[in-house]
Amino acid sequence: MTTTPFSNYQLLHLYQTTEDSQFLVRLLHPFQGKIQKLCRHYFPNPEDQQDVFMDIMESLILKLKTQHIKDLDAWIFIFVRNFCLSKVGRQKKDKAIIQTREEAYVSMEYAEEKDKAEFEALEEAIYYVLKYLSPQQKICLELFYLKGKSYKEIRKITGYDLGKIKSYIQNGKRRMKSILEKIAPRLLQNELTLS
Repeated sequence: MTTTPFSNYQLLHLYQTTEDSQFLVRLLHPFQGKIQKLCRHYFPNPEDQQDVFMDIMESLILKLKTQHIKDLDAWIFIFVRNFCLSKVGRQKKDKAIIQTREEAYVSMEYAEEKDKAEFEALEEAIYYVLKYLSPQQKICLELFYLKGKSYKEIRKITGYDLGKIKSYIQNGKRRMKSILEKIAPRLLQNELTLS
């Protein structure tokens, strides 16, 4: 007596109704090679490939419980591609944040090398400029750059959503730069006349 193999849609339906992992394993087995290939395409590091592959499989376990899918091949391809692109985007943002913080540390080290008067003048200028920002920009910039808080920590402190926090920081930096460029010549002129 032989058993007839289930179609992908039958396996999906059985998994959704029973949540029995044997159906999920049988359903995803033929797709594992394609998923790994997409992971290799987006992530050159083998460790990253394995981590992302495992994350994708965990996400599929949850997503496939509730999704109504008409074209399983296309759905899995799009889901995996979007998952990888999202991870790549987050990695780029994380690298940019690390780079920004490293640049801030380099700036701080440079400022420490300067004499105390120059550092105090710079600090005074920054606090002077902060007064001209909106309260939201000011608090987000202070928390992010001066206190080293993450976006999530800022959200907990302020109650702002992450998109607004990013916007306040970006627009606040742009506004500070513009103001500093306008007042820097005056500050330099005052410093030259005082010495």
